[in-house]
Amino acid sequence: MKYFILGALLLGYATLCTAQQLRFKGEPIDITTPAGKGYYDKIASRYNPRFPRPLSPKVATIYKKVIASALTHPSNSPTPATLMATSGKFVTQITDYGVNNSHCPKILVPLIEKAQEEVLIAHYLFDWQSRCGQQVIQAVIDLNKRLQGTGKKVRVWILISTVSMLDYGRHSWQTKWKKANFYTDLRELPPPAFAFPEPRLMRNLSLRIKTFHKFVFGAMHSKMAIIDGRHVVAGGKNLDALTGHEYMFRVDGTVHQPMRADFEEIWGEPLPALRSAITRPQKGDVPMIYVGRTEDPTFFANNEDNPQNLAWIGGFKVAKKEVFIESPNVVTQRITDLAVETVKRGVKVTIVTSLYMSDAGQMVYMNSYKTSPLMAKHVYDRLKDDPAAAKRMTICWFIGKKIKPAKPSKDEWTHVKAMTVDDEFAIVGSGNHDPQSWYHSREDNYLIDDAAVAKRIKANILAGEQSLQHCFHGAK
Repeated sequence: MKYFILGALLLGYATLCTAQQLRFKGEPIDITTPAGKGYYDKIASRYNPRFPRPLSPKVATIYKKVIASALTHPSNSPTPATLMATSGKFVTQITDYGVNNSHCPKILVPLIEKAQEEVLIAHYLFDWQSRCGQQVIQAVIDLNKRLQGTGKKVRVWILISTVSMLDYGRHSWQTKWKKANFYTDLRELPPPAFAFPEPRLMRNLSLRIKTFHKFVFGAMHSKMAIIDGRHVVAGGKNLDALTGHEYMFRVDGTVHQPMRADFEEIWGEPLPALRSAITRPQKGDVPMIYVGRTEDPTFFANNEDNPQNLAWIGGFKVAKKEVFIESPNVVTQRITDLAVETVKRGVKVTIVTSLYMSDAGQMVYMNSYKTSPLMAKHVYDRLKDDPAAAKRMTICWFIGKKIKPAKPSKDEWTHVKAMTVDDEFAIVGSGNHDPQSWYHSREDNYLIDDAAVAKRIKANILAGEQSLQHCFHGAK
């Protein structure tokens, strides 16, 4: 009860904060008018020239819906509808325990060190005392050294969620609890506040750091880096040392364009044009769609009319064989309803989620079953009268490879955020299947329309765990 009282108080405060309006990208387009429909049909075509090849029929169905949303409600999409169609090469992916720190040195750090024009980073958490955080800082320092005598100056602009400051600010007097840190939407702080050198010591860089949060619940949950308009690093891994099972991937190509537009909107200033950016599909690229959502700080938010949510919903709707999901939390009522509907029509649904990931904060939200065990119980209760459908529903608690014997453990949780449908396409990025990601946070995700990549993503995730081999769901 105390959490609901707290939520009500926060709601009242948020209502008074009239400055919390979402940013707005142009006027909505009425796609029911002849002119609007013509514009919509052109952008939403599966043959959009921004794709390297036509979309598959299933993905084309989803694409039409997310484009309709982005045109009709542009403030709900983090990037313009015209940029959502994109392409790229899925270069590499690492799924590993966060404490092993394999993600940052193998994927992100080398790209920062070799940057030629620009490094843009937007992350939910940045712990400058972690190995990952220290390596990112050192990579920026090394980049500055490499550029000495070249006459070049590289932008290194970093966005950090205010939540990061609340989590890790205890380590530094510059960023610990301050009213301005929490209530201000966008604020620039000196780089030393996050253990970076003084800008005057980094003469070959334009080094700037801003923080962002929409009070109360409008977090920037993104985990993205864009280097030189050529490379994108995304996934679930924050720049920290959390102990869960984390994933990070690299994609090269025009995929940077919608993400860069997303970054620009949060940053609040125009980004300079790039000389070396990839602007057209390259040989070997696969079709991708940028499906994110903008932040909504209001307590009772339940809007699903945004590209991210419509992509997830569409994945269930078009599935013919299996929907596979791995996510830290799968507690949103909407996704469990979709799972039940899907198995009832003959499709297998496999969910790998954390038994112990949910915390007290989850109790605040509406539209939630609060904890994973309650979610599993609810799902199986609804399937009691349909044994055939119940057999098609699999809910497993995440169990990593290090747990012997295999069983759910309070020290084990997954931070992977991935969905594959029929092993034909994948939706990967920062979004969780909890109310915060569904209805409140700003998120960045890619729908990748390629069966080989979808299978590769799923295999890479499952290779690091034994969840399906030793499946416990706690509902019986």
